Amino acid sequence: MKRFWTVSLLMSLLAVATAGPVLAKTGDPNAYVPGKFAVGAAPKGVAVSGTGTLGVAVNSGANSVTLFNTCAPKSCQPDPNSAVTVPVGKQPSDVAIWSDPTQGGVARAYVTNSGDGTMTIIPVSVFSFQVASSPTSFNVGGEPTGVAVSADGRWVYISDKTSNTLIFYDTVGQRIAATVPVGAGPWGVAVSADGATAYVANNGAGTVSVVNTTTRQVVATIPVGLAPGDLALAPSGKSLYVANNGSGSISVIDSAANKVIKTVTVGNQPWGVAATGSAVFVANYGSGTVSVIDAASLKSAATIKSGVNPFGVGVNGQQSVFVSNSGSNNLSNIDQLADVPAVKWTSSNSAKSVTGSVPFMPAVTYSMIATKGSTSKKGSCSTSSSGSSVVCKVTLSKGTWRVSVLTRLPWQPVAAGQQNKKFTF
Repeated sequence: MKRFWTVSLLMSLLAVATAGPVLAKTGDPNAYVPGKFAVGAAPKGVAVSGTGTLGVAVNSGANSVTLFNTCAPKSCQPDPNSAVTVPVGKQPSDVAIWSDPTQGGVARAYVTNSGDGTMTIIPVSVFSFQVASSPTSFNVGGEPTGVAVSADGRWVYISDKTSNTLIFYDTVGQRIAATVPVGAGPWGVAVSADGATAYVANNGAGTVSVVNTTTRQVVATIPVGLAPGDLALAPSGKSLYVANNGSGSISVIDSAANKVIKTVTVGNQPWGVAATGSAVFVANYGSGTVSVIDAASLKSAATIKSGVNPFGVGVNGQQSVFVSNSGSNNLSNIDQLADVPAVKWTSSNSAKSVTGSVPFMPAVTYSMIATKGSTSKKGSCSTSSSGSSVVCKVTLSKGTWRVSVLTRLPWQPVAAGQQNKKFTF
């Protein structure tokens, strides 16, 4: 059963969960793709609101978007019964969502329609996941593709493949305020948390344009791989990840230095990319897979099967990852958290030891931590002879201890599990 873990709880466990002796057991990470969620034809872009509950998938082949609850009650899985289909313009490409709790629970989804040069603006309730008021259409011109919105909701940034520009759309004045020349064939767009910098992946030039949003000028042009598609900033803003569709790689850019610091090989024809604090998720269009990169080591953590021709990626806080499969008309929902299993506890008063046995789960790292006041002690974990369970053991000293067995997927932000079983010796 899926468990919720608050950010404060997860962070409180981080210090003790990442340093101890652990068992990293290899296994099939596809056990953590609980299912696929049907949407419209040829989905491309997919985004999740800042609240983490509203998802929007762009159905390029159906001229529509699908609104869905990313975490349905009790199951924390998308609810197909509550999904809403909204007509938009021709050949929609991408979507960005702006949400603000002070705005009465109404978010705005901005959808670029590359087939008719428009942008559809959809007000959506983040509580009912229904259209809050009638969508409007704005004539952008050209072939709008990628889109991003500033954190304050004031500016929407749109890449236009026809004019090779980044368009500044003023949401207050409801007008185009500026266009900035970038590289050839711009697609993916990202904007920094402070709104000061926009990034554009130039598919036809093999570069990323760095745009100062105040002066509205390109301040740097960064060479990356072949035919870059989408890009995403790390939550910290320190790293920018660029999917190189033509070279099967991800370029990792230091956003302070505006230079590539590493290139990571992924699957065939990567396009969509999204990042959490601990992992980068890349949709490999030609491989039918999602590459997971550890954000700290910048090494591959896992390769997960998706649907046919995965294209876009959206992340739901620390709960799920959504991947649009343009060739199979659905979204893959990838768990970010391992289940926290029930622990079978035993203890020995003479040896002052505690043993916790849990079911084996593929691709999961296990650890044990015992605490007594400000004192902590790490246990060791090993697989049982049958391979069906993992046994963790710690030897303690006199006193009252609280012991937990923690679990973590390769791409999980922090280990989870706080049984805090009490033992006194």
